[in-house]
Amino acid sequence: MVTMGLEYATRMRLRAPDKAWSEVEQARMDVSAALEEMLVVVRALHPINLDGGGLKENLIALASSFKSTRLGISTKIDDIQLDSRTEEIVVAATQEVLTNIVRHSRASKIELSLHSYRDGVELSVLDDVQGTNEPFGFGLRSLEERVREAAGSMSVDPHGGIGEGCALTVRLRRKNADEYANNSDR
Repeated sequence: MVTMGLEYATRMRLRAPDKAWSEVEQARMDVSAALEEMLVVVRALHPINLDGGGLKENLIALASSFKSTRLGISTKIDDIQLDSRTEEIVVAATQEVLTNIVRHSRASKIELSLHSYRDGVELSVLDDVQGTNEPFGFGLRSLEERVREAAGSMSVDPHGGIGEGCALTVRLRRKNADEYANNSDR
């Protein structure tokens, strides 16, 4: 759109200077808005060092990295020990979902939770904007594939979140579940 508007302004600069300047101003506003959106996403994607703490601390740090966005994120995260592959999927899922919310919705509230159950964990991300029944984009399709490869499941309920907002749930089984302390028995 910006390119087309600037091409139009170039053609019209002598015949209709007011229309040309109007197109230039619209292009400037569009570029400014796109840059602001990109900066929000780049800030939110700041990499999290998984070597420094446990899963709970890493998820809280990831949620905190989104403070520069318009999202108010509350967390309820059990202190859970997981094998490295499952932990990696939980962190990747959290980052992908939060980034998608920033990029594609007008959500203002997020509830992020991670809970343990008998032989697995459940990651839940709820927002306050009604979702869609359209197919997943590349990022969520890729995430769903990783979850399935790990013998897990991922679901989206467009009306299951905060005040009929969207809910995404990832359930993963643990390897050697008996080795880990269970925080709840579902």
